[in-house]
Amino acid sequence: MTREAIETALNTGQVWAAMRNGRFWRVRRNGATKLWKTRPDEWAIPVKAGLRSCAYLTHTSSIELVNAEGWRSANFVISADDPN
Repeated sequence: MTREAIETALNTGQVWAAMRNGRFWRVRRNGATKLWKTRPDEWAIPVKAGLRSCAYLTHTSSIELVNAEGWRSANFVISADDPN
């Protein structure tokens, strides 16, 4: 997926993070998107889930649509509805 598509889904509240217990929590932006002049293909978006869980969505993160094959094994899922 492209960075723009992920940012759009994040801004509309459609990104969910997989937790250790197998459930998914909605994530929200926790800062500005980080870009590098020397590495234009790399980016990082800080996100937060719940009260304490923080992570980065990066160009190497496993991000899948909820209907895609193998979406349960992804670290982040894009879904308009609760994937639980």
